Order: sequence, then structure tokens, then C-alpha cells
Amino acid sequence: MDFSTYITFTYDDFLNDDFFVAHIVNPSADKTKFWELYLQHYPEKKTAIAAARQFIIAYRKQDVHTNDVHMDRVWEKINHTIQMEEQPAKKNFKLYSFLRIAAVLFIAASLGLGYWLTQKDIKINTAFGEIRTVVLPDHSTLILNGNSSVSYARNWDGRKREVWLKGEGFFKVEHLNRDTLHVSQNEKFVVHTDELDIEVLGTSFNVRNRHHQSKVGLLTGKIKISYAGDVKKQRPSLIMAPGDYAVQHSDQQVKVHKLVNPELLITWTKHQLVFKDATLEEIAQTLQDDFGYKVEFDQNISARLKIEGEINVTTIDELLGIISSTLHIDITKNDKTIKITPQ
Repeated sequence: MDFSTYITFTYDDFLNDDFFVAHIVNPSADKTKFWELYLQHYPEKKTAIAAARQFIIAYRKQDVHTNDVHMDRVWEKINHTIQMEEQPAKKNFKLYSFLRIAAVLFIAASLGLGYWLTQKDIKINTAFGEIRTVVLPDHSTLILNGNSSVSYARNWDGRKREVWLKGEGFFKVEHLNRDTLHVSQNEKFVVHTDELDIEVLGTSFNVRNRHHQSKVGLLTGKIKISYAGDVKKQRPSLIMAPGDYAVQHSDQQVKVHKLVNPELLITWTKHQLVFKDATLEEIAQTLQDDFGYKVEFDQNISARLKIEGEINVTTIDELLGIISSTLHIDITKNDKTIKITPQ
């Protein structure tokens, strides 16, 4: 189903949308399925949809008028859709004065809620093993890995584009500025982790922020990395070129390496599990961080055992099978626990 029309919808937009109003007024299996799937993809819209639904239902029970031109247009839209959906003519209900007052108070509260919904920040979390695509307010895209979160302002009009990332995400940023030497505040795009600030002019890059360590891989374009907090005053920023891989080490110092195949950084976005010359410890860390497994090593098995070459699979069972046959060890998986023992 195509949800693109509704990606940026606010409380007022839902009230003005014929298809949404028709769903509330005269629900059908197809309409209900559409909106249920929509909320699965965009759960952050749940509050706005609930408020709009409540308003439409309340409106149908009342015959109230105000001097608010905007609300008059909304009511006209709802009324028109109701008349198109319902064959019997809508009955007019006369309200007592105290009900009119209650209705006006409800409208005022709805408008206040609508304003609050358009201003509050958005936060999106993914479950273990879930990969989700997020369309940001400027139409830049973020693919969020499992067990990750991102937060950002709902409205970026005239403001610096900023996101706060925990976990791992791959960004494709919309290029707004024409002059790279003079970038205005609202043209900047900054990704914040606990340790680093990553400033972008228009590019694609991967950020992994786990266990108080940030790793940034640049695929295209150019980005500037600055230290966050007090460290920012002590150390200079770094400019990265395509293929650069920056790793912030335990002493908070960032070191840049060159990658032969930087595209391997984002194989996870295609639900691929790719490891190159990886140790059991590195593989176990990914299984724990991204998929929520608890990996237990027998005391006779070293976590530093390495598998030479590249592993490229699409399922965890395939991965465990390769590890077992290559290193001649036994691996058992029970629910969310993986045990590694000698054969």
C-alpha cells in the first residue's frame, strides 16, 4: 500500500482528508486495513489520528458553530464527506446551552492538542532484529537498525536539521545548500551521538553508536566530525572523504581508517549478515546488540577465535552453521540464548 501521501500528515491534515473522514464515518474492511497498516509503519501518528477521530465522532453528535474560520472549513469538509458516505440525511440535533458550552470547550482543547502535536519532538525506536526506514522532515531518509532509536523535531522549517541517534543508522541526506563555503543554519544537517557531532552538507553515511563508542563510515560526499561536550574545546574537528571510516576509541580520540569496500558497512540495510575476518567476540557482540541474543561461551572456547575470510548470509541460523563447521565447535540456540561449546 502507498502511504506516501500521509507521511507528513498532522492532526489538521487528517481532519481535512476525505479518505480519513470517510473511514471514521463509514468504516469498511479495506479502509480499516489501510489505516491499521499505516499505523504499523508510522506509530508516531497514533496520537494525532486518535485526536482527529475523537473530534469527528464528537462533531457528528453536535450542531455547534463558532467564529473560527479555520474550524468552519474543517466542519464543512467533514460535513460534506459525511453526506457523501451516508445515504440517509443527517439529522440535526439541537443542543441545550450547557452542551454548546461543552462543545466549544472540546473544540478549544482539540485545537490546543493539535498545536501540541505539531510542535513536539518525534522519537522512533526499533525492536531487536527490526530494520525500519524513516523519512525525515526534509525528505532525507534514515534506515534504522535493530535495537536503535532516533529523535528529532517534528518541524524543521527555518531551523537547523538535527537528529539524535542511539544504535545504528544509515543516512541519505538531502542536499540543500549551493555554496559549500557559506552554509546557513537551516541548511546544516547534524547527527548527534553521545560522543560526536557529525555535520553533513549532503551525503550518505553510516553511524554506529554502541557501548559509548561511535563509528562513522562515509560512502559519498563530505562530512565534518566534531567532539561532543567538553572534549570539543580540546580537540580539532575532522573532515572525512568517501571511503573513510572513523572510530572513536576508549580514550575518546577519533582515528580515521580507509576502507577498501565501504559499501560493506550497509549490508545490514538489506538484511544481510556480513563479517570479514571476524572473531567470535565481534560476531557475538552484533548478535547481542542488534538482535537481542545472549551469547554464552564455554570456558574452553576462546572468544578471540577468528574466522578468516568473509561470511555473507541472510539468517542467524546460516551464520551459526558456518561458524560451527568452520571452527569445529557446537552451537545451540534456544529462544534468545546461544551457547558455544567444544565438540
